[in-house]
Amino acid sequence: MTQLLRSINMVRTHTNEHLKIGGIVMTLVDGRTNLAKEVISTIRTNYGMSIRIFDAQIPVAVKAAEAAKEGKSIFSYDANSRPALAYEKLTKEVMKDAERERKHNKATVTR
Repeated sequence: MTQLLRSINMVRTHTNEHLKIGGIVMTLVDGRTNLAKEVISTIRTNYGMSIRIFDAQIPVAVKAAEAAKEGKSIFSYDANSRPALAYEKLTKEVMKDAERERKHNKATVTR
């Protein structure tokens, strides 16, 4: 994570000063393991105050691997699978954030 943040800062410095991190998405989560719980807790503790951490967590699931093998999106392969539902939740969070930012920017411009 630290290396990724360094890379993002380098891109900001050398290529795109307006680059922003929209948030962190937990993927390949196996909520049954203590390791997954610890990693999520550590990321929330260390980065949650400065970077948006989405509530949606994309689970590790055979359905996702099967969809990839078939060359299909998880939505066309099995729209009711756990990964599809998690991606749907993530999409709603991202859209809500985008709408909030749009309203904020609109209010800032009209002042």
